[in-house]
Amino acid sequence: MNNPFFHKLRYRLQSDFQLSVLCLICAAGTAGVIPFAIYRALQQQWVTCAIDITLSAALSSFAIFAWRTGKTARACQALALINTLLAIVYLHTLGMTGVFWLYPLFVSNFFLVERKHAWASVLTINLYMLFRPGFFPSPDQRFALIATSLLTCLLTHIFAQRTEQQRRQLENIASRDALTGIANRLNFNDELIRAHQSFEREQEGCGLLIIDIDHFKRFNDTWGHEAGDEVLIRLARFIEGSVRKTDRFFRYGGEEFVLLAQPCTSASLATIAQKLCAQVADNISFNSQPIQISIGSALLRPDETPEQWFARADAALYRAKNGGRNQAINED
Repeated sequence: MNNPFFHKLRYRLQSDFQLSVLCLICAAGTAGVIPFAIYRALQQQWVTCAIDITLSAALSSFAIFAWRTGKTARACQALALINTLLAIVYLHTLGMTGVFWLYPLFVSNFFLVERKHAWASVLTINLYMLFRPGFFPSPDQRFALIATSLLTCLLTHIFAQRTEQQRRQLENIASRDALTGIANRLNFNDELIRAHQSFEREQEGCGLLIIDIDHFKRFNDTWGHEAGDEVLIRLARFIEGSVRKTDRFFRYGGEEFVLLAQPCTSASLATIAQKLCAQVADNISFNSQPIQISIGSALLRPDETPEQWFARADAALYRAKNGGRNQAINED
């Protein structure tokens, strides 16, 4: 499909694991609940029908909220809470018939929120069933339900934990530069698009700085490639320790690095670039040779694509290199 919406949809779901889990749960939950809502309406079971419709509406609303705002964690927390409350309402209204809905609810909560919050939901629902008079027809059913629900949640906890660990390990391997340890170009490409999407939503200024080491070939030619690697490592560590907590720093490739500065204005972006250029020249050296950098920067403009934004910063870097190096030029 060449439709831009589907390209954006696929990218968001591939790059945001939590959003993809939320959307999958919401889609599957809505598809599973709507037929029951129709059936109960035909049977004139209006209370349970209203509960089904409320759940379907909540599922759709939370998915849309996460998609439009990017606040996926908040949407997941709210959905897990609604799941718990509606589960108790189901149990109160349907009795033992509502028990069958508990298992998909328990499993989904372990993938939506932190495991301690998922366990709080499990214990709340189990305590409700235990202390509601006459809920269980027999002691055997009480024991079987409580035992199987806890065992299901324990296995889900283990699986969710292992899945999260493996996902983070793979993401770390794929997104970190092996030499310097900072985020790599692949990570930058994703973050550039996220910064652009954040700007479209919130209109908060975002700056892009492309940083290039001046005369980098001299270090390799004079002292060897290991010296060049050491220069890259020293520069990366210094800049990473100098930028703001809200800024994101990447190795783009070779001797080039990129910094996403947010929030910022055109004036503050120019200040950041000039200050960084001066600090590197004053504080970093190799074998008594100063390490100097050139910087090209650009503030994201409305109706500008990520590619156009990057091209403007790159053009500013080109002017800085041709204008004598060891300087910062702001395209704006």
